[in-house]
Amino acid sequence: MEFFLEAGLKGLSKWLRFFGYKTQICESKIDKKIVLKYKDKIFLITSPFTAKLLEKAGIKYLLLPRESLKAQLTIL
Repeated sequence: MEFFLEAGLKGLSKWLRFFGYKTQICESKIDKKIVLKYKDKIFLITSPFTAKLLEKAGIKYLLLPRESLKAQLTIL
């Protein structure tokens, strides 16, 4: 299982790697081009706009809260 995370989730990415998951961070805004390039990964995001884009494309994603790493880890 591989995750593709938006730039604001770098802290979460470190924890996921610690637990043995493969992660990749997007350093720019997630757009259609990026969605198509990484469509085989599970997107972890905090943006409702990006969630709509991923849903239209049929891509697996999880919309996480922005407030804290602890809340994000609890959801995962």
